[in-house]
Amino acid sequence: MRSTTLRYALAATLFIAPVSSVFAQHLSPNQAVPSAGDIVQTRSTALFNDVHAGLLDIVLEKTSLFDVQRAFGGTLQHEGDAGEATEWLCYAGLDARGEPTLFWFSSGEMGGAEESILSVAQQPNPGGKLPDGCAIAPHELTHIEFGIPGVGATLGDVSSHVGTAKPDADGHFHYAASYPSHSSKDFTVTQTLVYTTKKNVITGVAITQVTSD
Repeated sequence: MRSTTLRYALAATLFIAPVSSVFAQHLSPNQAVPSAGDIVQTRSTALFNDVHAGLLDIVLEKTSLFDVQRAFGGTLQHEGDAGEATEWLCYAGLDARGEPTLFWFSSGEMGGAEESILSVAQQPNPGGKLPDGCAIAPHELTHIEFGIPGVGATLGDVSSHVGTAKPDADGHFHYAASYPSHSSKDFTVTQTLVYTTKKNVITGVAITQVTSD
């Protein structure tokens, strides 16, 4: 069951890939974590907890895409059917350093009818063009605080906080965690964390969380 859940968590991370890869090649989780069998840095404690996008507090699997939409506007996007259906909101703007950036909030089958958020990402947007399906980020959305070293941090920062960082040839590296749910008996929380880096500096972050029995 753990392998199945981990695969779904990775699939949740991939929600950003079909659209984002067209516009920003730097963050491509499907290259960084192609299958559960390749996850080697799995641990039994949470990788992250609190997430903040601008002034909006986000609790994965509880905060909905509709909450994000009310806070930042934008149009809900949809792709696929049934078990492969994905929904997301995307915003393009400048990050706190003034760099063109995309902000992603994604849901899917395990997000339920409430469209609970399963995945959040911040990634570079080379050229600064507005991708189809993305809205212009409001002025208050300039960064996502993941509660861990994020965009602009160094590999050393990540290694000290999360664990040894070893980017692959594309600059990606990842972590995964699986641990018992504190609120639901006999359920397991699976988290994934994908980083992308350039010249030893973090340029993109994608996180996912899925709880299952």
